[in-house]
Amino acid sequence: MGQRISTASPQALANTLWALATLGWHRDDSTLTKLVTAMVQRISTATPQALSNTLWALATLGWHCDDSTLTKLVTAVVQHISSATPQALSNTLWALGQFDWYNAGAVKALAAAMAQSSSSAKPQNLSNALQALGSLRWYDAAVYSQLVDGLLQKSSSSNQPVQHFSNALFSCALSSHFDSSVDALAAWGSQQDLRQWNEQNLSNTLSAWAMLTATGKGGDTAGMRSLAQQVFKEASSRGAARFTVKNDLGKLASAHWEAQHVGLSGGGLSDSKLLQAAEEHQAERVKSINKERSSITRKVAAALQGHYEVQAALVHGYHVLQVPHPSCPRGSAIAGTQRDRDYLRHPAGQVYGKAALRMAQVKRRCDVLVLCDESELSGSIDQQRGLLLDRLKEAIPEL
Repeated sequence: MGQRISTASPQALANTLWALATLGWHRDDSTLTKLVTAMVQRISTATPQALSNTLWALATLGWHCDDSTLTKLVTAVVQHISSATPQALSNTLWALGQFDWYNAGAVKALAAAMAQSSSSAKPQNLSNALQALGSLRWYDAAVYSQLVDGLLQKSSSSNQPVQHFSNALFSCALSSHFDSSVDALAAWGSQQDLRQWNEQNLSNTLSAWAMLTATGKGGDTAGMRSLAQQVFKEASSRGAARFTVKNDLGKLASAHWEAQHVGLSGGGLSDSKLLQAAEEHQAERVKSINKERSSITRKVAAALQGHYEVQAALVHGYHVLQVPHPSCPRGSAIAGTQRDRDYLRHPAGQVYGKAALRMAQVKRRCDVLVLCDESELSGSIDQQRGLLLDRLKEAIPEL
């Protein structure tokens, strides 16, 4: 094996890795290491397709090589990006999303090239690219519009798997992206046979609708409302027994709350057992979040001690801190965020996706919402107190 690897071409190495990944081969990490090492040694003569297949295979196998190896492989793809096919670009982005490997320049170059080639890309290429950009928390309106429009054109002309549709819509919602092409994609989805959709397709679609509606990004259109109504109906008809993945239940609960708030015709989930299972899962998730937020909760309470009485509270299923004040009869909430999870990397600083949905649902049920990022509470207790007091006084001038 060692002698054969030493003389193998980059394409042969990539084909071997691709075959191992396709077969789900997990027997020997040392063999993978030898194959990847040989690929890196021949990187100057490797094609973008061979490099992207290597990245796809490693991500599929869940083989976490060191960042320097990933950087070399991705850099080589970017250097030859003008000759990369849509599949090579899509596979590279998808792999980066699986590894959560992020470099702003590399992702921007890959995303732009993918958008430019959207007319010749397959629906799966476009869907995977959007899914990867959503996972990497990278957003550019023009790129998203081109990718969605390309997917819409392909979907309108052929019978495409609905997974491409639900993944694309969910990725758009994660980045709060909505335009006429997204609306048209929703209208297309509402005309499909929902009986062919799996439970993840249903929950992702409803979660996307809830995120876009709650954040005011365009969920309140005829196409989006029609889609949500039909998907809620189909999900309810299947009942709790079909939704075995807990993450799907959490998405259903948040979407149901949004449907109740906006008065969606037909309501949200009509099956009582499914609704109960979804809300019970969300309650368990709240307990888990409480544990995760215990550090920031303690910091906020300690920093404001002697100035305001901070009390923990649940606002529509989400854990927040409240500062009682006469000018805020419905309460003022301090919600913790985490920059490495709750913010877009590009454009930097924008709360995105699930966190944006959570913030929107909290904000409409209290008078004031103050966001506090955990990374901002890394200084001294006096610095933390000063930051929090400034934020509160900005939100509530009467304090």
